Amino acid sequence: MSPAPDSLASSRGQAGGAAWGWRTMLAMAAAIVVTRLPLLGGGYGSDDDTWRNIVAALHTRAVGRYIPSRIPGFPVYDGLLAVLAPGGWLVTNLASVLAEVAAALLFARLLQRLQVRNALPAWLALAFSAPLWVEASQTIDYAFGLALFLAAFLALMDRRYARAAILLALAVGTRLSYVWVNVGVAAMLWTRRESLRSIGTYAAVHAAAVIVIFLPFILSPEARDLSHHFTKHAAHHATLRTLLPILRVMGIFLFGKWGVLLLAAAAFTWLFDSVRRARRARTPSRGVARSDPSPGLGERGPAPPSARSLEGRAAAMFAAGSAIGVGGFFLLIPYEGAYILALLPIAIIAADRWLPRRWFMALAATMILQVFVSVSAQERRLVPGALFEERTQRRHDVADTREMMAVNPPHPTIYVVGNFMLHRLLVLDPGLERLDAAWEPFYATGVGLRSRSRAVMFAQVMVPAEREEWERQGWTVEDRPYPD
Repeated sequence: MSPAPDSLASSRGQAGGAAWGWRTMLAMAAAIVVTRLPLLGGGYGSDDDTWRNIVAALHTRAVGRYIPSRIPGFPVYDGLLAVLAPGGWLVTNLASVLAEVAAALLFARLLQRLQVRNALPAWLALAFSAPLWVEASQTIDYAFGLALFLAAFLALMDRRYARAAILLALAVGTRLSYVWVNVGVAAMLWTRRESLRSIGTYAAVHAAAVIVIFLPFILSPEARDLSHHFTKHAAHHATLRTLLPILRVMGIFLFGKWGVLLLAAAAFTWLFDSVRRARRARTPSRGVARSDPSPGLGERGPAPPSARSLEGRAAAMFAAGSAIGVGGFFLLIPYEGAYILALLPIAIIAADRWLPRRWFMALAATMILQVFVSVSAQERRLVPGALFEERTQRRHDVADTREMMAVNPPHPTIYVVGNFMLHRLLVLDPGLERLDAAWEPFYATGVGLRSRSRAVMFAQVMVPAEREEWERQGWTVEDRPYPD
């Protein structure tokens, strides 16, 4: 008797490939940890938000109540980081790596559940591409949200709606953009024609969990007047003029520059094959017709059983709905690639469905390649990949901060250094007196840090009136234009 089409792990020889046992899973986890070792030290990360996160964690510990790291609140990750903060960047970066392990193993389970044809290349494409390998290996929420999203996906596949509701609520607590995954949940429930009881269970549990998770943020004084922040972020929403550049950013985040070029070549090849086959169909055959044994791009033969089953359609609808929800939100606020991280496993599985094996293998290889080498369109040459850029930027940021810590001007001086440098100074030099402006996640005028001797002070930014007042008091105000 053949295995059921929707079994958790397909047998050898079926579309899903070999089932991965615990030894294989352990080897996968070890490979992820080992490859991330170069990213455990050297700082909290090159992303400005990594230092915002740790500043908020230190602030939370200092005042004894929840302080949001950013708008609109990341209470699950912020709370975890407040516990881990005393361990420094080795501990906080390691926590992110362990979350990557969880995300990768959950993705492996999902690949087997969906009987993805090229399961191993698909897994490698996710686990060792730049978004998870490099960008998530910082003191940031990326891997945590992705792991919770994949766990919710699997729970939905098992019809464990209460569990899925809580998991997805936790994902929303790591990054609010995961709330749009509920578009996919609605599509899955509709495809299954679920009962009102099941729908009500999911909706009630999810709503209650989200409220409980965000309650500390709602009660926080820092959560007041959010309209300014939303307007600032949404001001750059997609228009007809900017749609193509934003779609390009999305494609490069998911697949890398090499991957986008390969997908463009695949699309061109598919279009060329389609036109050629259409012409042949219109041309009267002469003599004995020759058969073309090689399938065109996209002609993969019969789909795996799970794709034809109700559960296969439900999973496809969940993926499509999630892509529409999350992708549409990104078009409204095209701020950073992390907003579409949930689309990475969906995009990889979709590429496996569409591309022939050789093309998909090449895509997986290019996604991994970008970690080591990239291409500069402006300079028209190869440049170091994301892994080396990340390490270089971390060293540069920490070195610049330590240089700033060592300044010893002959006259009392206020250095205007921007918020990124101010946050790094706050974390790396605990001897500095921390004033209110130092704790602001974005921008606050005025002095934020002050040395013990009170001869040196630091500010994110100063308005002209503040600058003039300090200069009247005999201070030198010097701009240090470190990029934020």
